[in-house]
Amino acid sequence: MLTAFSAISSEMKNPVIKAILYSRGFAPLYRSLSMAFAVLPEIISSVSEKNRRLKGISGLLEKQLLRADQLYERIRTMGLSLPRIILITGDRGEGKTGLLRNKMEELKREGRALCGFIAEGIHDASGERTGYGIININTGERIGFCHMEGPDHWERVGRFRVNPDGLAKGYEWMSPENVRKADLIVIDELGPLELAGKGWSPLIDRILRDDPKPMIWTVRTQLAAKIAHKWNVGEVEEIKAKE
Repeated sequence: MLTAFSAISSEMKNPVIKAILYSRGFAPLYRSLSMAFAVLPEIISSVSEKNRRLKGISGLLEKQLLRADQLYERIRTMGLSLPRIILITGDRGEGKTGLLRNKMEELKREGRALCGFIAEGIHDASGERTGYGIININTGERIGFCHMEGPDHWERVGRFRVNPDGLAKGYEWMSPENVRKADLIVIDELGPLELAGKGWSPLIDRILRDDPKPMIWTVRTQLAAKIAHKWNVGEVEEIKAKE
C-alpha cells in the first residue's frame, strides 16, 4: 500500500496532471493531496520493516499520534506559502473598479510593482453602455474586450461577445516576463467565462503553476464563492465594494 501511495505522490508532481486538475475546478483537491503526500516520506520511514518488527502496530500508531502536531504545522506552513488573493466583490455598478483603483494607488505608494489590467465601460453617443474595454495599469494602453455587437465567431457571454484581439492583448500584457517583474497581479474582472475554463482562466492557471504571485481579482458577488474555490490558492480576503 505504501508503495502505491509513493507512486501516486510522484505522479502528483507531474505538471500535466496539475494543469488538468486546475482547469477542471479540482484545485482544492490537488492542494489537499499535495500536502498529504508531502509528509508521506516521513511516515513511510517510520513504518519500515525494522520498525514494524521492533514496535508493532500499536507502537507505530502511538508514535504517529505524538507527531501529529508536527505534521499539522508542516501542512499549515505549506498552505501559507500559497499566493494570497484579494477579491473585490459587488454587483454591476457598485464600484468594484473604482475601489480597485484606490487599492492600486495605495499599493504603488508602498512601492509595490503591479502587473495587470482594469476594465472600463464603452458607451455610445447616447451614453448607453455597449461593451467593456481593458486598460494596462502600467502603460495606459486600451483595447476593446467585449461588445454587445460583434462577428458571429466571437464567443458570446451573456449580452456580450468577446473580442479575441482584446483577449490576446491581455495575455500579451501578462506575459511571463511581465509577471516575473511584478509583486502583485491585477485582473478586472472574473466571471462565467473563467468558471468555464476560458477567458482569463488559463492565464491564472499559468501564473499559479509557473510563477505564483498574490493577486487582486474583481468578481460579481454571486460568483465570489465559486471563483475563490476554483484555484489552488492561499488565504482569500473579500472586500465588498458597497461597504
